[in-house]
Amino acid sequence: MIDSHNPPAPKAPLSPVLARFLNQWKPPLRYSIVAGSIVLAAVAAICLIRAYIGLSVVRYWTDVFIYLDGGWRVLHGQMPQRDFYGSVGPITYWLAALGLLLDGGTAQGWIYAQALFGFLLGVWAYFLTIRFGRLPAALLTFTVTLFALAPFNFGEVPSHLSGGMVYNRFSYAIVALILIESMQASPFPRRWTEFAGGFSTGLAIAILLFLKISFFLGAGVLVAALVPSKPQVLRRWIGMISGFLLFVFVVFIIYQGDFTPIFDELRTVAQTKHLVFRSAYVETAVNSGLPFLGLVALGASLLWKRGFRREGVAVLVSGLAVLATGFGFLISNWQLYDLPLNALMAILIVQKLVARPALSDSAAFLPAVCLGMVLAVAHMSIDVYGLAIGIPKHAALARDPSTRFDAAVLEGFRCDDRDYVRWVNDGLALARRYRVEGDTLMTLDLVNPFSYTLGIPPPQRGATWLGYGNNFDEVHGPPPERIFGNASLVMEPRESTDPNIPVVYGGYLSDHFQMLGESAQWRIFRRRSVRPSQALLMKPTGFAEPR
Repeated sequence: MIDSHNPPAPKAPLSPVLARFLNQWKPPLRYSIVAGSIVLAAVAAICLIRAYIGLSVVRYWTDVFIYLDGGWRVLHGQMPQRDFYGSVGPITYWLAALGLLLDGGTAQGWIYAQALFGFLLGVWAYFLTIRFGRLPAALLTFTVTLFALAPFNFGEVPSHLSGGMVYNRFSYAIVALILIESMQASPFPRRWTEFAGGFSTGLAIAILLFLKISFFLGAGVLVAALVPSKPQVLRRWIGMISGFLLFVFVVFIIYQGDFTPIFDELRTVAQTKHLVFRSAYVETAVNSGLPFLGLVALGASLLWKRGFRREGVAVLVSGLAVLATGFGFLISNWQLYDLPLNALMAILIVQKLVARPALSDSAAFLPAVCLGMVLAVAHMSIDVYGLAIGIPKHAALARDPSTRFDAAVLEGFRCDDRDYVRWVNDGLALARRYRVEGDTLMTLDLVNPFSYTLGIPPPQRGATWLGYGNNFDEVHGPPPERIFGNASLVMEPRESTDPNIPVVYGGYLSDHFQMLGESAQWRIFRRRSVRPSQALLMKPTGFAEPR
């Protein structure tokens, strides 16, 4: 009963700016083609900028040859894990092979494939958020696209354009898609939308299984932890199972019904992986973890106090799960700083708060919304800066002849480390001097720059890369017979990138190969008493000829 003598104080009206801001988070009554076109055009612009920057690399330049060598092997009929030691899921190498096809075999095609995949992930994110408000749909879509395509490694200086670990960026973007679908129910639920949402998550989890296993495991934890975040219906779980099984079945057919090589390699990598705790993780906990934890606590408390207890518990549980999973990804990757999923989760938490108009008059509402937006926009701004700084950096490297490798197929690959460029060019000159028709060539070092660059068939078996404590050691690494395969030539640098490689595998080289010649930085060996086969594998058509 209302006391007529002491009526409740009227609510203070929202400021016009805040009212307009909150209005942009409300689901639209009808779909706007104009708004959708603007968002998708921005996604396309991000992809075009990434394609323009190309392989202008300041850090992790060696990693580029991992993907090029793996893609080259795939185009010659080899399967990752079954026919060569790849140490990452097959999707990365299939994507690299697609890139080589897209641009006639040149290295620039690898970037075109990345940009295409990033565009597909951006569109995927947009269709997951199309029924959200215009602002969260745009923010979530841009965040996923930037996760996939910003041209530097997570947690590093944006100007340090990277050629490595693109599978980490793709994996974060795919986990972000799972978060979006698992956290938010469609404001206009239909039978097909519940099934489609579950199908999206199941498909994403399956892709992670064949992209990077640590993200697959983390995604499974998140799906379980986010169950309270929205009402669960059977159709969603049927869709999830359907999406997962469909993709797994396709890969199963590609591998001719045998996943044994994939899981054997995963076990080997797990046995050789040496995890080390670093002080940088403490810095990340303080700089990234604590502000996010504050947002989670503030949002959960606000919902709980205003009577939305189920939502409050869901925000608390899902926020803690995202934070814990983020640290798991951080420690299991070559990554020292940054918890990218916090930024995307901040948007989803703000969406939860704004969806409850009754919260808007709370004293904690505006601080929670502001903190969430700061976390989201700050991370997005760093990725945008990385794209922006890449444009002049690309132009500068393209003008400098000392950044150019001596091969036509590598014209789009420019490296800021001139010593590395000279090192590769010296090896190319030596290999050209001694190879004959039918040779297959491997490198006893971190990566093999030569088979793809020279346009010769890759050896059977072998590895796309070797890193002590990451995918081999004295006990659990692949045997020498697998590393050398049927290579007739071996290139060995005078100073190895990893001194453990010649220690573990150098004995096999001495026993089975004899030195042909050497240069300032390389030695070349031929297998004893074996002539190179004259039966060449068919080279894919439409490729640029090597110089």
